[in-house]
Amino acid sequence: MTAIRGAISVKENTASCIREGAAVLYSKILKDNPVLKNQSIIAAIFATHTKDLTALNTCTALREQFNLTCALECFQEADIAGSLPLTIRLTVLCNADFKPRFVYLGNAARLRPDIAVTQ
Repeated sequence: MTAIRGAISVKENTASCIREGAAVLYSKILKDNPVLKNQSIIAAIFATHTKDLTALNTCTALREQFNLTCALECFQEADIAGSLPLTIRLTVLCNADFKPRFVYLGNAARLRPDIAVTQ
């Protein structure tokens, strides 16, 4: 099993920004990890999103846009002083053995500059 991590910051708390951010992040993870196929995905866990994102559940956004049938779950990020706002974090678990490329986009690239693939 392999876990692929990523995060993206969105501009504002609107359904369209959350939908777009979730799609961009998931698409970039798929593109940067070509071994990953929808049929090998066990779960897509929106490990967290910040408490300021309330306009749309990020799992709903992915399920609607990518017709995913794997397990999807969303949790709220711990409310830590000074944490990055408007941020969606995603973990994709899959039945494949490879060295994953992590994806951090927008302001979220600041979260893990040591491992982030940002372009």
